[in-house]
Amino acid sequence: MCKLDRRTLYPVLILISIVLILAAFKGRNYSDDGDTIVISEVSGSDTKSYDENGNYARYVKVQNKSGLTMNLKGWGISDDVNKPYKFTFPSVRIKPGEVITVWRDEEAESDDEVLSEYEIRDIHAPDLPVKDTTVCILTDRSRRMVSRVDITGNEGIENEDMEKMAEPEFSVPGGWYEDEVKVEISAGTGRVYYTLDGSVPDENSVLYDSPITIRDRSNEENIWSSKTGISAINTYTPDFKVDKCTVLKAIAIEGDRVSPVKTETYFIGLKDPCYRDISTISISMDPEDLFGYERGIYVLGKVYDSHIAKYGKEDLYEYANYAKEGRGWEREAEIEYYPVSHEKAFEQKIGIRIHGGYSTAYNQKSFNLYAREEYEKPGTFKYDVFKDTQGNGICNKLVLRSGGDHELYATKMRDVLLQSFMEGRDVGIQRALPCNVFLNGEYWGMYNLQETVGDCYIQEHYGTAEGNALIMKNLEVNKAGEEYVGEYYDMMTFAMENDLSDADNYRYMETLIDVQSCMDFYAAEIFCANADLYSNIAMWRAIKPQDDGYNDGRWRWLLYDLDESSGLITRLTGPEVDSFTGGVWGDSPPVGGDPLFSALLENESFREGFEKTFTEVAELNFDYGKTSAALKAKAKLYKASNIKSQQRFKGDFIDEAYEASLDYTSPYTEKDYSRDIDVLDDFLKKRTWYIMEYMKTDIGDYSRK
Repeated sequence: MCKLDRRTLYPVLILISIVLILAAFKGRNYSDDGDTIVISEVSGSDTKSYDENGNYARYVKVQNKSGLTMNLKGWGISDDVNKPYKFTFPSVRIKPGEVITVWRDEEAESDDEVLSEYEIRDIHAPDLPVKDTTVCILTDRSRRMVSRVDITGNEGIENEDMEKMAEPEFSVPGGWYEDEVKVEISAGTGRVYYTLDGSVPDENSVLYDSPITIRDRSNEENIWSSKTGISAINTYTPDFKVDKCTVLKAIAIEGDRVSPVKTETYFIGLKDPCYRDISTISISMDPEDLFGYERGIYVLGKVYDSHIAKYGKEDLYEYANYAKEGRGWEREAEIEYYPVSHEKAFEQKIGIRIHGGYSTAYNQKSFNLYAREEYEKPGTFKYDVFKDTQGNGICNKLVLRSGGDHELYATKMRDVLLQSFMEGRDVGIQRALPCNVFLNGEYWGMYNLQETVGDCYIQEHYGTAEGNALIMKNLEVNKAGEEYVGEYYDMMTFAMENDLSDADNYRYMETLIDVQSCMDFYAAEIFCANADLYSNIAMWRAIKPQDDGYNDGRWRWLLYDLDESSGLITRLTGPEVDSFTGGVWGDSPPVGGDPLFSALLENESFREGFEKTFTEVAELNFDYGKTSAALKAKAKLYKASNIKSQQRFKGDFIDEAYEASLDYTSPYTEKDYSRDIDVLDDFLKKRTWYIMEYMKTDIGDYSRK
């Protein structure tokens, strides 16, 4: 044994003391006295908060309550005390008082391009082990649990046992009136509060104490129509007072009890002929949900500013509030639908999101409309606007389309008109009807209310059982089909890796796809010269075959978004353009560029069938006598509303891709409308001759090179 003298013992004792002091200090950092690293906030919801990229996601916030800068490398977050490192922190230093947020991000992007002066305090993880009705624990490198938060997941759940109050009653129903009306509001009990701006009333709203006079507001100053920061491409706001209606919302409050919201819209003194021609829709919602900096879905907003701060450059089509997708960017609204008769057909609480891709950067945006039980039972639209009858309990999603990227400022009817010519063939088309829209009481232009490509569409049109459709739309799969998406790629792989000129291979391909549906789809897209073909391919199949008809499990095609076609993009979509071998964005034409269509063309039987199909489509479905008459009728129906809408939104904007409009000067007039209709008519008149000649050479003489 080594004997220590006093000279060697003191240093050892001092060292031991230092270790003990540091250990004690370290232990104090992780204790429960607040001087430690803690979980400061947890959300297991994917719809409550969004990250710096504007993506709503679940998150965990970790705060440093100690007086030291710490490195969290190797620390873990989990929902299981027995598996504490489901998520492990990378090397990241957290300063005293600082908060770091860990977001669930399935695509966990790299921050390589981030400006050096932009200090990110967010971490993105492909998965984050927190969800509602669970626990979240934080564990240090030594496997010590240093913080724990229980997540109840019960926020926002309505107490079904609470006594319900009846909604207030209005003495005058909403609707169309020539002169002003006085509305009295009554409630069984409680005090009544109301709003006139679309927002949901509460105890901070105007207290009702006398009849409300509702008059024609069109001469009042614009409020929502004067909003800036809503677009990046055409920033025009009207320099005149737009038409207005009045949205009256009222609620009764007594103690802790609150009634449902009563909503009525009053159209007073509106005499424009356009309101006699087509339907009218009133949409009302919290203005902050539309135009607010953080939550507003119609503005560039916080997402846009955060992206510029992070990368030093703008991205108008992905990083702006209006460009974000997902349930987190859905807001509650109320819709009221008035057909041409002006008698209200239905009203319903719904969810609303911005719809579209590039078109979201313009000032008149499209909307997705969702019926859900959380807004109002039964969770489907109560009325079928296309049949003008009560709803069938199936449809839960519709879209209000402003016209797409370029067609927005032209006829607004291309997609609807061209799809209608394919009715009766083996390809799905969307029903649609034109309407004028008022948003929170202000005229918001002309739209097409249209079916959407989705689960309820497949159920209604093909009799597919709920949850039994696998839908691929622009390479995105529907929720019900997520588990089976590999079947799409298996089909595509077989087509691309096998010689379909071989009879056996082609026969097997016929068991995977409805060949006639495929032919009809490509015939329509090519005839119409859709430049945006590869952003608008939709296919579906029954997951579990039900019968020998539409639900036999084979892939079938659906048409949608035919806007960028038929002369609108001059250099790509004129009647003389060979759309078999060109005429699409990205220079990847159907023949030789589309992997599935090109593979099928290897087979002689398919080529012969396609030539026959294309000839029928060109000479029968798009017979000029038929299409010209349909265009003339629709042009008359759309005329007044389209011109009014263009005057509201177009301003002096010129679409350089659309050569017919290069000499346009504001305001948009009947002459401009006639010119836009003539471009479409000219295409329909000349197209068959040109495209049939191309078919003879491009398909008749096709051989794979």
